[in-house]
Order: sequence, then structure tokens, then C-alpha cells
Amino acid sequence: MRAGVFKEAADRKRFIYIWVAAAVIILMLASMVFAAEQWWKQARLNKLKNDFIATVTHELKTPLSSMRVLVDTLLEGRCEGQQQATEYLELISKENSRLSRLIDNFLTFSRMERNKQAFDFAMVSPVEIANTAADAMRAKFEQGKVRFNMDVVKPLR
Repeated sequence: MRAGVFKEAADRKRFIYIWVAAAVIILMLASMVFAAEQWWKQARLNKLKNDFIATVTHELKTPLSSMRVLVDTLLEGRCEGQQQATEYLELISKENSRLSRLIDNFLTFSRMERNKQAFDFAMVSPVEIANTAADAMRAKFEQGKVRFNMDVVKPLR
């Protein structure tokens, strides 16, 4: 009879050990899945950060490059007169303003990310947005002696 009691106790202990081992294995697998998910999230976040830095760098470098070419042209005296020099100076001024706006936008985005600034939404005319974009593109096209025209049809009300 005593041997049966010991066998039952041993079987109960074995049963408990098996369940504890199974629980530990399941917990380890769940931890590995969680760690893998966190690693993938971090990898995606790093890719987004790197893409963002590349985009910011490109956007900042574009107006600087344009200004450098125009300034070099002016400094080397390769203008066809005072009118062209004035046009180049106006283009430099526009690119400088564009660069300032880009930097302001990036700073605003940074403040927003740190919850230090909220946006105030306001009604804006689509025609005004189109005209601003067209003005930026017109300057680029005219540098290459290409004519740029835009017609905006007013919306029906």
C-alpha cells in the first residue's frame, strides 16, 4: 500500500514538473516573440529616421546649391548685364527665403513632436497654395530658359 502512495506522490510531482516546464517554455517563447517585435519596430523606426534625415538633407541642400551657383556666377562676372545680375540676386533672395521656411518647418515639426506646439488650422485658398507652388517652380524653369505658365480655374460655389 505504501508503494502506491509514493508512486502517486511521484506521479503528482512529475505532473507538476511537466506543467511548470511547459509554462516556462511558453513564457520563454512569448518573451522571444515580444523581443522580436520590439526589434522589428526599432529597425523600422531607424529606417524612418534615416529616410527623414536624408530627405531633410536633400531639401536643405537644394536651395543652398542654387544659391551657390548664382553667387559663383555673380562673383566670376559671367552676367550679361545689370538686369541679369538683379535677376540672380532676386533668385538668391527667394532661395534664401525658401531655405528659411524649410528650417522653420523642421523646427515646428520638432516642437510638435516634443508636444511643445500645436497647430492652429485656418482656411486657406487653394488658388493661393497653387500660386505659391507655381512661383517656386517658375523660378526653376526660367533658370533653364523654359517658359512656365499656370491657369487656375476658380471653383464653382
